[in-house]
Amino acid sequence: MSYRLDNLKFIDKKNILENVNFEVNDSEFVTIFSGNKKQKKFIKHTLKGETRILSGRYQINNTDLVGAKFVKNKVNFISPDTWFERLVPPRTTLNLSQLFDNHFLRGARTHKNDKKFDYLSFVNSRNDVTEMHLRREIDNTISFFLNKVKHINKTLHKAFIAKIEELNQKHNEKNFSKFYAQIKMLILGYFNLMLSWELDNLSLTFYQVVWDQVYGFKDLRHSCPCEYNVRKSANKELKRVIYKFKYKQPNYMVQKQLRIIAIRILELRVRLIKNHKIIKATKKQIDIEIKKFFIDNKIEKDEQLVTQKYLENWTKTIQDLIEDFKISQRKVLFESIRNDGALSEKQIIHLTHEYHTKVLVGTNKIGNKNEFKILKRHYKKQIEGIYKQATTWTQENLKKLNIKFDWYLKSGFKISSINIIYLKILKAINMNKKNIIFYNIINLLTKNDAKLLMNTIATIKKEHPNLCFINLTDDFVSILDFDQSIYSIDDKNRLTKMMPEKIYSSGVLNSEKPFININLIEYQKVKDGIEFEERFWPVKSSAFEESGKININPFMIKLDEQKGVAGQLILEVLIKASSKFLNRKIWVGVTNSGTKITFYSDKNIEPNKKILIYIQPTAIIVKRKPNDK
Repeated sequence: MSYRLDNLKFIDKKNILENVNFEVNDSEFVTIFSGNKKQKKFIKHTLKGETRILSGRYQINNTDLVGAKFVKNKVNFISPDTWFERLVPPRTTLNLSQLFDNHFLRGARTHKNDKKFDYLSFVNSRNDVTEMHLRREIDNTISFFLNKVKHINKTLHKAFIAKIEELNQKHNEKNFSKFYAQIKMLILGYFNLMLSWELDNLSLTFYQVVWDQVYGFKDLRHSCPCEYNVRKSANKELKRVIYKFKYKQPNYMVQKQLRIIAIRILELRVRLIKNHKIIKATKKQIDIEIKKFFIDNKIEKDEQLVTQKYLENWTKTIQDLIEDFKISQRKVLFESIRNDGALSEKQIIHLTHEYHTKVLVGTNKIGNKNEFKILKRHYKKQIEGIYKQATTWTQENLKKLNIKFDWYLKSGFKISSINIIYLKILKAINMNKKNIIFYNIINLLTKNDAKLLMNTIATIKKEHPNLCFINLTDDFVSILDFDQSIYSIDDKNRLTKMMPEKIYSSGVLNSEKPFININLIEYQKVKDGIEFEERFWPVKSSAFEESGKININPFMIKLDEQKGVAGQLILEVLIKASSKFLNRKIWVGVTNSGTKITFYSDKNIEPNKKILIYIQPTAIIVKRKPNDK
């Protein structure tokens, strides 16, 4: 969804980077490039939330960082797979990953439950079309009741959460302004987690009360006198169908809704246990970080006690506010459950009595036997297990995204890197991780694979527009898109957004090893310029020696003459596709003498044709020797 690192500075004295500014939003594909492996590793740890932050703001999906576990739940790193991962078939991996998505699990369980009880209810109706209609009406009545009370509960919680989170933010800024940013975010996250845990407890109570109310819909048998009247009747025909008056019609519908509520109750209980552990771990981490802060900054003991006292008081304040909310919720919500539940009971009694009347006068409709058998088989087939639903979803998703797993390369048994990437992207989507980071894997792709990947990502973004992609690399040639934002390290050791021409120049000038082995051109110094391929180039620089090599920045070579720019060198070149770069907008121009000049252009260019290129004097990069001033 989004990653935002705003003016981050770090606590550790031996910082690899002085400052980090980085942002990526929905549907964006952003590159982070650093030719220095230590810097790249530091950036990786920062993106994982593993570095200690002194100041600045760290947000993922518009939520402030709490810790590394928080990042792990929101972000998926895609790196080369292990040998064990290769043993598991990709479809099996995708199917199993679906089982970690709570949203999918709840939907799959509900779907299975719906289809199962629809089938059982249909069979129990014994081909009575009027009774089938009654069952649907009862189901709709109960669903309407549940949706109404759930909406009231959600609205109350949403308003209360907004109020408390605003208070938490204000108190956090006021009382912890002197603390490290990481400590402030931990404290804010702790109180928000505590709020969430308390509200989940309230929700658990709410669903248990709703469960009791819905269960009461089963005990309406004696609310209608029809069964008693049929038992006392002398009509033998009616006595043969006395089962229709035993008030069994609501049973399956009630049982279905009770199972749905039970699924939600189980989910809440699991989440309560999980969040309770996270709250304890976060509180422990806060205590450790605060102690480190007190030691690092030599804080007096009296001031330490004030901080501890404030934390205790604010915890109690939050708990008091929640208790007040509980009282108001019981008054509004539980009263609504009782009143709306009573109305639903009356509606169910009325609908059932209407059906009984139709049976008594013989106007209930009996369906065709053959159609009943066909529909019975149809409803039974619709009952799918959770894993089967995951398999179906995976197949449909692969088809929709036009992804095929041709797992082995034709040239041998090496596993295709593109398939590994596809698999891990889909796995991230299944696990509801919206931020995907490629680490040390894009450089393993072929040029055709890189094109396939970018096309597939474009398709994925249409289906999932809230995904964002980050390519973290130390290999300049593996940058897939020079038109999108690129972040790199500037001369002040800060991660910031940079243009590709500046990154290239900086790489050539500052790299101890050759940055990229392209555009190294031999020259001879002559009067008022240099000579290149027996052509005079009117450029001057104190860095020029009598002879040597210069580097030409590929991003500063144009296909049109630049007006007002003096000293442009015009060359006729034969166009070839670059085999070095993965980006398809990088081309190689071969001069008449065979010199290869790599350049970037977003224009449509046909290979194996001759064109003119215009090299600006500013494109020249001359790397001084270490002893040069």
